[in-house]
Amino acid sequence: MDDILKALGRAAAVRQDPILRAERLNKVYWLGTAVYAVDNVDLEVQQGEYVLIRGPSGSGKSTLLSLLAGLDRPTSGDVILDGQRLAALSENELAAIRRQKVGMIYQFFNLVPNLTALENVALPLRLSGAPEWFAVRHARHLLERVGLAQRADHLPGQMSGGEQQRVAIARALANEPKVLMGDEPSANLDSKTTRDIRALIVELNRDLGQTCVIVSHDPSFIEDAHRVVTLVDGRIAGEEPGGAVH
Repeated sequence: MDDILKALGRAAAVRQDPILRAERLNKVYWLGTAVYAVDNVDLEVQQGEYVLIRGPSGSGKSTLLSLLAGLDRPTSGDVILDGQRLAALSENELAAIRRQKVGMIYQFFNLVPNLTALENVALPLRLSGAPEWFAVRHARHLLERVGLAQRADHLPGQMSGGEQQRVAIARALANEPKVLMGDEPSANLDSKTTRDIRALIVELNRDLGQTCVIVSHDPSFIEDAHRVVTLVDGRIAGEEPGGAVH
């Protein structure tokens, strides 16, 4: 009975006010005719939820993620992140929101090649004005969290793809974001390293309550997520429960 009550409590926590919401979101390109990369999307993500966005190539997954992260502006509609409407913000305000509330994991890692792992992780903190001592200490803690404390002084070119992605995840967590987002985070990794990265994201979600929105064509991510959103031709074609039980 205690286990059932705990499970219900976790489910109730997930059903609180959404931390992220898309309202009638559209992204349209003119290529001789209107092409809807994202077409009238409504989506809610609850705090502590792990949502997987999947769909065929060209379905608009990455475009939708860019809109949700405030990296791109919609043609119409809005994104509400932690109670703030992104469409109303200036470019500087939008950059500040991204820095404070969104952690991004990219397919190609996007590490600064001439900075060490420690310096890459500390970079968002330094850009946010954190004291140097805090930036270094917190970066070391995050590298330890992702299992790379021993690689702190290595450059990206001295690390494997999986290690670079772990550094990228640590960097994405540096400013304690409200939402961790990943755009095909395992696309350039082998199957074993993909399992390791998947396990790390699950650990962050389960143990730290980190809200996660991950875009991936890899079906193995389905078993990690609480909810799976399928996108086809820019529209949400369906939603279903994922395989996560935690």
